[in-house]
Amino acid sequence: MPNHFFKHKPTLLALAIASVVSTQFAQAEEFTITRTSDDSDTGSLRWAIDQANALEGEDTIVFDNALIGQSIGINDELRVSDSLIINGLGVDHLSIIQESQVYGSDLFITDSDLTINNLTLTGNSSNTGMLINARGSENDEPKPKLTILRSSLVADNSSFSGIDSRYFDVDISESN
Repeated sequence: MPNHFFKHKPTLLALAIASVVSTQFAQAEEFTITRTSDDSDTGSLRWAIDQANALEGEDTIVFDNALIGQSIGINDELRVSDSLIINGLGVDHLSIIQESQVYGSDLFITDSDLTINNLTLTGNSSNTGMLINARGSENDEPKPKLTILRSSLVADNSSFSGIDSRYFDVDISESN
């Protein structure tokens, strides 16, 4: 084999290792919600969740302080398919309300780790869905984790459920 082949082999090996390392340790991103509309435009909650789902690794969603005192109405289920942390502005400062009129419609559906912190989640009085439907599998190892911290889960009627968390590890702290 020609001598110049071996001269470039360490460089090729370093590039291959760098490529593997960069895909294994994906950069976590933070997305800021600046709008209360339920659409896929930049700055909406739905947009941020879609962006986080498209990236590998645990991402974080935060809310701009300009949203203090406001509510975000959600008309269709929000699907979380990759690890996500949603940090609100406080239970008295920001609410996410499930406004769908579709029978059995959920607010959040997840099959990945999900942390909800400092938010109020409210269910629609005419709906029988769930605030959070954590859809794990009995074969998941480790089990995905649903964490609710310093948050309030409000069901407007007796037919609206709070959390369905089969096959999930659940941690609810300082919440009601």
